[in-house]
Amino acid sequence: MKEISFSSFFPKTADARYCRYLNVPDPQAAMNRLTAMMMDSRPSRLIITDTIINSLVYVSANHSTFRGGEPGDVYFDVSFRTWREMKVRKSAAAAGASAASATVRSDTKPVPKVYTVQAGDTLSSIAKRELGSSSEWSAIYEKNKSTIGRDPNKIVPGQKLVMP
Repeated sequence: MKEISFSSFFPKTADARYCRYLNVPDPQAAMNRLTAMMMDSRPSRLIITDTIINSLVYVSANHSTFRGGEPGDVYFDVSFRTWREMKVRKSAAAAGASAASATVRSDTKPVPKVYTVQAGDTLSSIAKRELGSSSEWSAIYEKNKSTIGRDPNKIVPGQKLVMP
């Protein structure tokens, strides 16, 4: 099975003509459970009585409607897809390449982030946007003293500042 879809309904009250048991859940609660199953990343077991279907699946789509004249019943369309465990294979070439790339090169340095000053920017506003706290403005200033000059309030649009 790759995908199975069907339409049905959750009845408000049990009827022996189509219900095999009397403990019928509330239709809205049943739809909420189906929606929760769709949002969950874990598989669910789908068993359809009197068939051979007994599989791990995930809910790939569901849609519910209400019909006039049948108060409380919830009609729905649902699709299930077969769930499979993710398997990752490594080829011999990739295994050799990953061993070579596992050694860290000593001649490379991390590339620092550079911010270009815009009109209306202050070191405080740049620190808030780029570093998460406006109190970090002095760290930006210390790192870029030669670019900014003696007054930290005199930054100009177009200047490139290295972030700490």
